Amino acid sequence: MNRFRKIIFAFIAFVTLASLGYVSYGFWANATAEARFRVRVEERQKAGLPSQLVDLNGKNVPDEQNVAAQLAKIADSVKDLHSRLDEYLPKEAIPNRYLTDAELTQISPLLRDRNDLLNQLIAISKLPSFYSPIPKEVQFSDLIEDPISPDLTNLSLTSDLLRTRALHAHSANQLNEALQAIYAALALGNLANNAPTSDGFLIFTRETSHNLKALNLILQQSTLSDSQVAELKTNLGKIQTVKALRKALTSDSAAYATGLLEQKGALSWFNRGRVYSALIYHFDMYDEFVQNCELPLEQWETKYAGFDTPFSWNPFINVVNLNRANNLAFKTISVRVDILKQCVYILAKIQQQVASNSTDITLDGLGLSPEDLQDPYTMKPLQLQGSAETGWFIYSVSANRQDDGGNFENSQDHGIGPSPKSE
Repeated sequence: MNRFRKIIFAFIAFVTLASLGYVSYGFWANATAEARFRVRVEERQKAGLPSQLVDLNGKNVPDEQNVAAQLAKIADSVKDLHSRLDEYLPKEAIPNRYLTDAELTQISPLLRDRNDLLNQLIAISKLPSFYSPIPKEVQFSDLIEDPISPDLTNLSLTSDLLRTRALHAHSANQLNEALQAIYAALALGNLANNAPTSDGFLIFTRETSHNLKALNLILQQSTLSDSQVAELKTNLGKIQTVKALRKALTSDSAAYATGLLEQKGALSWFNRGRVYSALIYHFDMYDEFVQNCELPLEQWETKYAGFDTPFSWNPFINVVNLNRANNLAFKTISVRVDILKQCVYILAKIQQQVASNSTDITLDGLGLSPEDLQDPYTMKPLQLQGSAETGWFIYSVSANRQDDGGNFENSQDHGIGPSPKSE
């Protein structure tokens, strides 16, 4: 019996010492991980990089320089005109095809009656900033439930109106007015990048793609002068997708870090060290993505595609790794905007050659650099099909790396044509 008691006592002593050791190690590991995390946050702050949601707002902007503030003042008028146009224009009408005669007849009085408002929107698009801060009481979970802010919604609706005005002016053979309106819409899309979260990036890429496709419809039936081509190049140059991608990833880095800390029980004693270790890993991963924003798409796909990310016994690190696919998607979206930029500019140069009675139209004969003609998916020249009579298809072979003859259905190819199909 005494021997049995000794065994029981030894077992209890072992369990007690092991538990004390585990708890002591847990306290040490938690404290060490938290200290490393605090150091990392300080380093990011010194470098001017955000670490949490509240860091994303940036400096305040006076209302007279702020597109968001000015659009908010006339939001009701913008929504009213937009809803009235929606009665006559199905959503797919702009920018995927030209407006019909019946649609032009229906919307012309509306646009004429609200001409002052449309001119005001063009003036607002020339303001330098878009400041739409996240309210202090908003948490990451709130952004997930309602991601698009009212200010971004106003900007998107305004872009729609200006795009409609551009195509309407084009139909009336008012090229300068059409270009003025579409450049204003492009400017608003660029300003969406100033929004604090990556939702601004999504609005930027969506609206810019729509506006470039509408610009394609205008250029398919127009010839620009040398000065107008120069103006086109200037406006296209303001579409900075790499800068936008870098801003989006930096914003997501801070936002998702906040979201991880907001998880119920994430900072309990049991999880604290693992959460802080995952946050350090999270910042390292996003910093790598941000540093590599300028890499070609093929290198991104080689580096980040697939599911070969090593498994971690830290479940929070595995959660962080789920964002890799999202970041690759952001890169792909930005590249597809770049392709549309390339194609639109190439189309303008082609139309100039057609107007000069050139009969042999080739990409090599446009006097553009190899970079201007390069398909990001293959690093080879973009594809060109069509004629002056039928219109021009200029496109990338897209993700399947195969020339599908300018078929934009299901994104088999990606680019522009005289009658672009929906993607």
